[in-house]
Amino acid sequence: MSLENPAPQHLSRFEVAALLLALVACRLLVIASFPIYDDAFITYRYAANLAQGLGLVYSPGMPWEPVLGTTTPGYAVVLSGFHALGLNLTAASRGFNLVCDLATGLLLLNLFGRRRFAATAALFLFAALPSMARVSMGGMESPLFLTMSLGSVMAYRSRRFALAGTLAALACSVRPEGVLLVLVLALQRPFERRTLLRYLTPVAAIGVAHVAILYTIYGSPIPQSVLAKAGNTTEKMPWHRMGQVLLHSFIPLWPLVVVLPLVLLGYVRGLRRPASAFLTFSLLIVLGYLLSGVKTWGWYYYVPLMGWVMALTLGTEWLLERSWSPLVAARTLLLSRLAPALLALLAVCSVTCFSRLYPDQISGRVYGPLSAWAQTVGLEQQQASIAASDIGAIGYFSRAVILDTEGLVWPPAAEFEHQVEVVAHELPDYVLVTATRERVLRFVSAPVSDHYRFVRRFNALDGEDGPPLTGLLPESWTQDYVLYARLKP
Repeated sequence: MSLENPAPQHLSRFEVAALLLALVACRLLVIASFPIYDDAFITYRYAANLAQGLGLVYSPGMPWEPVLGTTTPGYAVVLSGFHALGLNLTAASRGFNLVCDLATGLLLLNLFGRRRFAATAALFLFAALPSMARVSMGGMESPLFLTMSLGSVMAYRSRRFALAGTLAALACSVRPEGVLLVLVLALQRPFERRTLLRYLTPVAAIGVAHVAILYTIYGSPIPQSVLAKAGNTTEKMPWHRMGQVLLHSFIPLWPLVVVLPLVLLGYVRGLRRPASAFLTFSLLIVLGYLLSGVKTWGWYYYVPLMGWVMALTLGTEWLLERSWSPLVAARTLLLSRLAPALLALLAVCSVTCFSRLYPDQISGRVYGPLSAWAQTVGLEQQQASIAASDIGAIGYFSRAVILDTEGLVWPPAAEFEHQVEVVAHELPDYVLVTATRERVLRFVSAPVSDHYRFVRRFNALDGEDGPPLTGLLPESWTQDYVLYARLKP
């Protein structure tokens, strides 16, 4: 179709700036809706200890240390620098993740050649998709991992093979899935020996150094957190988890199921285009989750969600290239000069509405009271011990000795099947029970509960003056905790 005043084929600098500003605004707005992930506080504690010269450990001085209980030592090292500067790690991690997202936005623009529709659509989806915004401002390592992964792919495309290998190798220290990226890029030009040498030399150098350091300090290059999560997978083919993986990867919001055909079409088209290496990498991550059966969490899917964004963009771009008459008006609008500004404004408006409809209840009603209680009681000064399954916030705010019943930072947990068995064996000073009906009922019905008294409950609704009624507790996990203290003789 020809237009009398056709819009330019590529975005101008002003339009790029408008889209990137919209991305920044969207990320800042969602802070009002999304709290820091509890797991992020685990990495914060590692980072704080490293910055204080205590080493990359969770519980300095304990007989079971050193234990690498974070899957992201690279991110922990970065955060330790912020802590050494006296910055608040919650704010610093969010600010750093925002910078990473900006870098990712620029890489997206280059990947799509700043094509008017493709670049605009990709940045719009990246800014406005709640699933991605939640991960970005959740304090986890995923934005850094995405930036390094996409940067490595783009460097490889521009034949800067040494840079690509360096970024891919460093990405492995941020997320273990980075190993898949190393393999995907190595197979891009498998018969070009000089290319492989330039790419694999930094991969080998950084990889050997990384493994050697981890093995020397911790006795294994595999984080304890990975081993613990793998050990908690009891089913060979956990079908319910496989369904969750597919939903997280291909249907980030239920209304978006209608665009699934375009997404699948985009994957097919993208596997033969410049985005092929990244899309292959994102699909291999999904396949890895499906085959391993491990329990996954939202931040695991930042790379697969970016693959979804790229695929939907490519699929929709193909559709708009058709000459089907009902698409003429849509194509005219989406390729017009106003489209980037309108979509940038739409992203900001939609995220503003979302943040007002879904305010964050966890930061003020769980993390705040939990931190205040820990400081008032003086758990660090007492060297108190706490048995808990969700160890992030309680560990970071209290600085107490944490008996991690999931075994992420406390390997002896592997000897026990349930939290109550840890309590009976160790008799910790406090027990923090995740307030599901099954967990609380198991604890209060055990004989060891006679040695403990209810202290308080931390949840998004309100605290309680007395012990919770098990019949009113939720069946599934939520950030709702019941605290018990051991009775003094």
